Amino acid sequence: MVRQQRLEWRAEVTSEELSQIKVGMPVSVFPASLPKGAPAMLGKVRVIGPTVDPQARTAVVFVDLPKNPNDEPPVRAGMFASGQFQLGATQGLTLPQESVVMRDGFSFVFKLGENRRVIQTKVNVGRRVGARIEVLTGVTVADNIVESGAGFLTNDDLVAVSATVQPK
Repeated sequence: MVRQQRLEWRAEVTSEELSQIKVGMPVSVFPASLPKGAPAMLGKVRVIGPTVDPQARTAVVFVDLPKNPNDEPPVRAGMFASGQFQLGATQGLTLPQESVVMRDGFSFVFKLGENRRVIQTKVNVGRRVGARIEVLTGVTVADNIVESGAGFLTNDDLVAVSATVQPK
């Protein structure tokens, strides 16, 4: 929507997510006209709507978008856009999702122990981003964890260790 000669994105967020959003918070907005792989437009939360729709249980968050003098990408009022609110940055330990195995309703990983034998270790998991899963407790950075084939292992299995190249 164009309001007072500025473009704004009206984001609909669930009432559960509303408590995490604050005025002034940065937002990455992806208008439909944005080419695939192009960087997002950076906006800022201007105001949070005063009401929640009782049927949809969503609230409107008004995000100011920057003026683009070159009109690239072309963004127009009424155009579809999606976005991500930048809630903050934290450090965490993540593992490939293939490393975490669900058994009996709990999450486990396999640590490399003595003589190339694995130790099944219960972990608490957090957020999932892409193909990675955050591990909150149960492992440390110093632990060697099975990254592939964990679903086929049991406690004290003998494994072959191969050197892997870290992605850059």
